[in-house]
Amino acid sequence: MDNLYYHYTSMESCYNIITSRQIWMTDYRFLNDKNELKQAIKLFVSLCDKSHQEALDNAFKWHEFMYYHCVFSFSSSPQILSQWRAYATDGEGVALGFNPQFLEYANLIVVPCVYENQEPYINKIIQKHKKFIENIYEADKRIGALNEFMDWIEKHYENFSALIYDLIPLKSPAFMEEQELRAIKSVKRDIIKRRVRGNLLIPYIAPKFLPDEDSSFINAAIPHIWIGPRSNDLNIVTLTGLGFFVQKYNCGYV
Repeated sequence: MDNLYYHYTSMESCYNIITSRQIWMTDYRFLNDKNELKQAIKLFVSLCDKSHQEALDNAFKWHEFMYYHCVFSFSSSPQILSQWRAYATDGEGVALGFNPQFLEYANLIVVPCVYENQEPYINKIIQKHKKFIENIYEADKRIGALNEFMDWIEKHYENFSALIYDLIPLKSPAFMEEQELRAIKSVKRDIIKRRVRGNLLIPYIAPKFLPDEDSSFINAAIPHIWIGPRSNDLNIVTLTGLGFFVQKYNCGYV
């Protein structure tokens, strides 16, 4: 099926997603590619006017102190073996095909990753946010007290979020095969949830992509499920019995 966003995951997570109608979005600093937004911000600041760079560094530092930027990853294709190996329990899991329209319920912004021509992309972002960049510089010069500067940052939350949403798609060209799209949501630190994995406490949010009263539409929200090349075929029986259209990715990987 075309125009779906595919999320590679384990069979356990698949079941949790379809029964809870929630997705778990993790703070980007706790992902495998945790440094990418930092590198994107660093590149962005370095390409801005030198007189503005210190103010931008300060603003990003305090904005990140107050807000978490949570990410949920998709791919434009369900047939990428490296994704099956890395994210779907070595081919035993699934690729859930999400209908993008249902993600709007969770107020998610989904953006394709940018792998190439990153400096020209950043320069366009600078032009797009030119007025706000100037506002940050002027606020940094004008406001002396830290608490007042942080209040100013919080007041301009939407502007900072728009800038983060434009920067977070940058990803190393080494991962181009993944064809990744990222769902992004920035939230205040006081509403973040936390879960434990191993010895690590991980910040996350769990937005619903389908309201409880519309739970019968789950098959429209996820109209296509692929099971992995190493998955037990009986999973097709169970998922089909739940009303899903299911296929197996038979690529010869055993």
